[in-house]
Amino acid sequence: ERLNQSILPIIYKDIEEIQFYRGRFSRLLERLIQDIKLDTQQDQQNSFDSFLTGTNFYLGYQGENDLEIQTKYSYYVSLIMNKIRLQWCQSLFISKDVDQRKIRIGYLSLNLHNIGRLYLNWIKYRDQSKFEIYVYDISGNNESIKHERFKFREEFKIYSDNMKFISGELDDCCAHVMNDKLDILIIPEIGLDHKAAILAVMRLAPIQCTTWGHPMTSGSSNVDYFLSSDLMEPENAEEHYSEKLVRLPNLGFCIDHPILPSLSKKRSDFELCENSIVYLCCQSLFKYLPQHDYIFPSVTQQNKLTQFVFIDSFLGPVITNSFKQRIDKAFAKFDLNYEDYCIFLNALSLEDYLILNQLADVFLDSFGWSGGITTKDAIACSLPIVTCPGKMMRARQSYGMLQMIGVTETIAKTEEEYIEIAVRLGWDHEWRQAVREKMTANKHRLFNDKECIRGLETFFYEAIHKHSKIS
Repeated sequence: ERLNQSILPIIYKDIEEIQFYRGRFSRLLERLIQDIKLDTQQDQQNSFDSFLTGTNFYLGYQGENDLEIQTKYSYYVSLIMNKIRLQWCQSLFISKDVDQRKIRIGYLSLNLHNIGRLYLNWIKYRDQSKFEIYVYDISGNNESIKHERFKFREEFKIYSDNMKFISGELDDCCAHVMNDKLDILIIPEIGLDHKAAILAVMRLAPIQCTTWGHPMTSGSSNVDYFLSSDLMEPENAEEHYSEKLVRLPNLGFCIDHPILPSLSKKRSDFELCENSIVYLCCQSLFKYLPQHDYIFPSVTQQNKLTQFVFIDSFLGPVITNSFKQRIDKAFAKFDLNYEDYCIFLNALSLEDYLILNQLADVFLDSFGWSGGITTKDAIACSLPIVTCPGKMMRARQSYGMLQMIGVTETIAKTEEEYIEIAVRLGWDHEWRQAVREKMTANKHRLFNDKECIRGLETFFYEAIHKHSKIS
């Protein structure tokens, strides 16, 4: 019996199905913990294999507080790793000479070429006289970093003091990190891959952190801090994390303004009508939960000139078709045909995607898990954003960004208000233009923010001081 992501659907038919699979996952996890056998090498290998095929990645897209389940999941992983790799799970302490040298910070990532865009500037703009940076690329893909897809990794090599590509086994990765005698290790994307889930239960540095590369708690007792955004977190955010929550200033990340391409294409190149109100719905399809499908036909009912633009799932046509079937039912309840109003585009190049943002009229944010990098790109293009912040940070990223640039008039408090704002942005051209102009005037506030970096470095010093006392 294996615990892997195959028992969590990617697209749900309805909210009842979400609750069914969530309950089943939790019960299976409890049973695995109760029945775990680690007496023989074969027992240990079987248990290890139970999560090698994947992670509980899709759990976070159910829109619930995952602290309890994540803690159980991490505990299950730690039971196994403490048995088969105890040497990498021992307590570590800050060395006595920390006041006489630079603080050694490590970043261990499997997604530098994508999510790394969020935290590169933590490294680039650090105080180089006080911090020594180590970057570990564990993606397993050591292609030439001049290859287009991996070109961005070159910047990590430039701005770090030591960068390593680690494509070997788990022990090889752990040995590399341990040999560098880090003070602080940051694993930004726990939850994206089984490697990160395993490493999260180990102790490879005296202080270990994660952040919103994958914005949900690790559940691990060996991850000490969650580095988050003060603007995005709700008041009760501590209830969502097993880690100690660190509210870094503003977004928490210092992000760059993307280079916008010239408008070399027209709407017709994207199968869009010139006279339509184009709503960009560009999130991964598994971010859209079934209880919110009615929003699209609700907007359409009040303005038949709407076109919703979705992006085909990178997971293949089966997922896209499952989503289409669900949307079809939602539109049918309003006596509408979804094919008259919904466009599904193949995956776009970054240049085409940014052109599409410039051609669209409105960015419709998803509810349970909002846009992050996509919202940043929409703001760069001055594209009005409709969002409704949820109860957890991963549903409040767009909210935080709009707060930072002072464009709050398109932030809804309820689903009903969300629909009203979306409809008004469609038919009220003057208001839509006014929002665009305000975004254009204020969007510079979002980019190249150094205050969060000073906040991060203050945290580093405070954490070192606290853990030095314990040592």
